[in-house]
Amino acid sequence: MQHNLEGISFEDVVNEAGTSYLSFRTTLSPRYKTVWLDISKGYFFLAITTVLFLYLDSQFHTYWWVYIIPFSLVTGYILAYLALFIHEGGHFNVHPNKKINDQLSTIFLCIPFGLSMKSYRKIHWQHHLHLGTPQDVEISYFNGLTKIFIAETLTGIHLFRTVMKKGSETILTKEQLKQSRLMLLLGFLFHGMILSVLIISGNWAFAICWILAFGIFFPFFATIRQLMEHRDELAKS
Repeated sequence: MQHNLEGISFEDVVNEAGTSYLSFRTTLSPRYKTVWLDISKGYFFLAITTVLFLYLDSQFHTYWWVYIIPFSLVTGYILAYLALFIHEGGHFNVHPNKKINDQLSTIFLCIPFGLSMKSYRKIHWQHHLHLGTPQDVEISYFNGLTKIFIAETLTGIHLFRTVMKKGSETILTKEQLKQSRLMLLLGFLFHGMILSVLIISGNWAFAICWILAFGIFFPFFATIRQLMEHRDELAKS
């Protein structure tokens, strides 16, 4: 296996103490407790935000239009935070046992976002292999941070385009494509159940908040994060 950073050998990358990157990597180990503590923080603040919204809505329902956007924004940000840990599951950083790693990732992370962990892992590995090239399959950062692109992310156009493309990756096997589509369906059912409960219980304002958070603001934060992380600062808009 080739070990290099953009053509530079791992052994040639050294710190001030003279330790090579190749040697340094062997000292690293996942901090599973820290990962789960951070995931728990995300769900904790998601619960706090939900309870606070429902309380305000019960007291000041007439003014729902005042607080629905701020709460949607915060909820979308929390969802984007939680979605980051799908990446950790993909790298087996959620649990030392790989099978349990995928089971826990699926239950706590993948279902809400309609993702198959095994399919995600295979696609994400191509991202590592082909970062910054036309062969990369995670290409949100190919977009320039223009007014038009920001408008597309805030109106659901970019999300719709991404969902419509989902499942078209030729690198997935038939079984992985099947799993990917099944998880996407489970994701829709998951959110359908949440929205149904909210509407039946009369909390339609929070149902709208949830739709805006998951359909608009979460994709916005997730897309902007990837763009800021990976896009070449010298690239033309």
